[in-house]
Amino acid sequence: MDSSQDKTALGQQIETNLNSIVDIAEKWLSRLRRRRKQVKLASAFLTTLLVLVGLAAVSVGYIVDQYSVSFFHDHPILILTLLGTIAVIAILCGVLSYFVQGRKQDASLNELGNLISQMKQRNTGSLTSPDVLSITEKILTLLPEVVRKRNQDSFLFGILAFVITILPAKLPLAILIGVLVWLYFRYEMNKGYDKEISRFDEQRKQFEQRKQEFMETL
Repeated sequence: MDSSQDKTALGQQIETNLNSIVDIAEKWLSRLRRRRKQVKLASAFLTTLLVLVGLAAVSVGYIVDQYSVSFFHDHPILILTLLGTIAVIAILCGVLSYFVQGRKQDASLNELGNLISQMKQRNTGSLTSPDVLSITEKILTLLPEVVRKRNQDSFLFGILAFVITILPAKLPLAILIGVLVWLYFRYEMNKGYDKEISRFDEQRKQFEQRKQEFMETL
């Protein structure tokens, strides 16, 4: 096989690596975006709940301290108005939390999505393009970092379950439920993680080796 045939065969192997890398990254992106939405909803709900309970506790404590318990019976309309105002403030805080929190994580997912889109729209066989190699390098660097950060989200679900459960239940039961929820979401996130990332790492190593060999033929 002459050098031209070697170069063509090597180029085809690199294309196979690129397709596999893009396929793995695209599957993870879909999974990460779904998890990100769940995290934003959980965080917003937790914020709403904490603000609601916190403001209600402060308001009740202030009224009891400044007046008396009978104040609640003597001014029902005022109390209902106060509770309604607290509820509205809590909901607004939750909505604000949904749209504001985690912008850096959202930016990372959007960047990964843009890189994947660019790779899927590339001209097959244009391996000499610096853009193709540069975009691939960015995907290889960005995806593992984003996946590792998402593994920390399971703790948030456990905290949320604990806060919700502790209101009607006893502390030991709330702790147990919080731990179980944390373990479940951790398992759900890690399910297939080792296998997929190992496959991704293998493709990365093959790509790096074949890219170097390909560049030497230019």
